[in-house]
Amino acid sequence: MVYIILLNYINWKDTIECLESVLKLDYPAFRIILIDNASSNDSLYHIHDWAYGKGDQQLAPNPQLGHLVYPLIQKPLAYRHLSKTEALSVPEITDPLPPLITIQAGDNRGFAAGNNIGISYALKQSECDYIWLLNNDTLVERDALTQLVKHHQLSTGNLGILGSKLLYYHEPGLIQAIAGKYNKWLCTTHHIGGDITDKGQFDPPYIPEADYIVGASMFVSRAFVEDVGLMREDYFLYFEELDWTFRGKQKGWSIGVCTTSKVYHKEGASINAKEKKSELADFYSLRNRLVFTKRFFPVALPLIYLSFLGVALNRLKRGQFRRLGMILKIIFST
Repeated sequence: MVYIILLNYINWKDTIECLESVLKLDYPAFRIILIDNASSNDSLYHIHDWAYGKGDQQLAPNPQLGHLVYPLIQKPLAYRHLSKTEALSVPEITDPLPPLITIQAGDNRGFAAGNNIGISYALKQSECDYIWLLNNDTLVERDALTQLVKHHQLSTGNLGILGSKLLYYHEPGLIQAIAGKYNKWLCTTHHIGGDITDKGQFDPPYIPEADYIVGASMFVSRAFVEDVGLMREDYFLYFEELDWTFRGKQKGWSIGVCTTSKVYHKEGASINAKEKKSELADFYSLRNRLVFTKRFFPVALPLIYLSFLGVALNRLKRGQFRRLGMILKIIFST
């Protein structure tokens, strides 16, 4: 049994579109855990209405991906709603579970904390063999989960985090990422295959030399989570997948990519990516460079601190003068 974990924050329309896609997966044994990170716009109300078959059921996906959403699934859809307290305190549910579990987090403590609620709930269920962390602003090919499970079962050694081929939702023929490379001296990341037209060049037998799996699709086994632990929650945003990956490597777990599992990602819908990078996103991106480097590559810290001079000059060039104070705060308080 695979437990698919979706994290919603405000963007309930994206989540409903994702649910319609996920519920068409051809893998026979999965459940969905949807956590709402204390959205301020009654997201769960709208999602529950959708499950009942009430309200506006019309969705407007990219026409190139409409087949992944339509025809809409039959309603009503059975679901069970839990508070965070109930999800974390109730022992294994012995009654038959519906295909969808919704959980209200109660507060927004970031990407890792929200997903950890779902992971913790999944691990309480003895039927849970795998967990798939999937961004809510995605659509999936119908065999995406089948391919992940098949890849994992055929793998040798300790396969930890397994990723999918991520393609842009608005340009489905263009790759967002296969996996990622990390430069410890600059604390920068690079997407393998990023912004390259997908011609199958990254499909088997190609094996990428990657340092981490991009967080929009992370497939893990129960054994991995029980050994490595939950994601660290103090990052709030960014670097969670890097941290999870490197903690796994310290315990002998590898990473892999299943390029036959295709996921279409809108990218950054929950953090207002249209502004390139919001102040919130900028803060955590910079702060977490220091947090991550201190934990895993302290020898590189002098260069990371030096790189903040270049960051400050860049923000000045953009006219983002208010962010200079933010940068100083990060340097002296992290």
